[in-house]
Amino acid sequence: MRTIVRLENVSKWFGEVVAVNNLTCDLKGGITGFLGPNGAGKTTTLKMINGIIAPNLGRVTVFGEDPWDNMELRKKIGVVFEMGNLYDWMTGEDFVRTMGRLSGLRSEDLDKGVERALKIANLYEAKNRRLKGYSHGMRQKIKISQAIVHDPQILILDEPLGGLDPISRRYISDLIRDWEKEGKDLIMSSHVLHEVEAVAKKIVLLFQGKLLAQGSIEAIRRLIDERPHTIKVKIDKPKEFVKEILEYDFISSVVFLDKDSLIVRTKNPEEFYTVFPQIVANKGFEVEFMGVTDESLEAVFKYLTMRTKRTSM
Repeated sequence: MRTIVRLENVSKWFGEVVAVNNLTCDLKGGITGFLGPNGAGKTTTLKMINGIIAPNLGRVTVFGEDPWDNMELRKKIGVVFEMGNLYDWMTGEDFVRTMGRLSGLRSEDLDKGVERALKIANLYEAKNRRLKGYSHGMRQKIKISQAIVHDPQILILDEPLGGLDPISRRYISDLIRDWEKEGKDLIMSSHVLHEVEAVAKKIVLLFQGKLLAQGSIEAIRRLIDERPHTIKVKIDKPKEFVKEILEYDFISSVVFLDKDSLIVRTKNPEEFYTVFPQIVANKGFEVEFMGVTDESLEAVFKYLTMRTKRTSM
């Protein structure tokens, strides 16, 4: 399989903070998952692949070309970064159209691209609404629309499923798999193994700016699942939800943070991620947020780092 992205001894720092440290890896076609906790260097690496920033040391190539300040190459790349803010005064259509122009689309191609991108993201009926009134799931979908408006070959998705409700999460996961079937190449980052595993079988595991592992996801899953996971859930009827979830023996404990937020600790995250959407759908709960806490992730990846060191000794 062809190499679409190559990183050779790449390092990037901001002042005294080293974000990426001597990273070397090849990314092949299809879907590749970048997995790591916050601060692992995922977003910085993706920005170097897109040519937004340049490495301080080493070399990044995409399709054999340097992406830094390479506008022609950038037309082949679509990007969804984990930014919370959008141009709230714009309508959905205005936003996608503006980004299409910046990607080089003109006149008839622009009109067709905007319509196609909005329909793919299931936002065509909401195209005249201002972004300020979009829900979290709709805002994530409109970011995807602007990334695909120019029909790129590579899609870079930075935490595309973060904080989404189960329905939006499944919809975007299905889109990602459909794009791969169409021959597109995708690079998706996440700090949740379950999200990456749902769409990708190739993984790059990052921790503190360094490459911890690369290759098959199965071996990584076995290591990570040895550690308990801590998951934050914000839901409309937390007490009723707790009654449902405590029926399962893979739940270790549940702690309330406030009136609608709680922390769930599970010794089997795969079971939790399977059962959670079923409970939500069957009982009609409304989920505002669901995600693994940073504290839990830090513990998991520190464990993996120490285990890797012991294995290599």
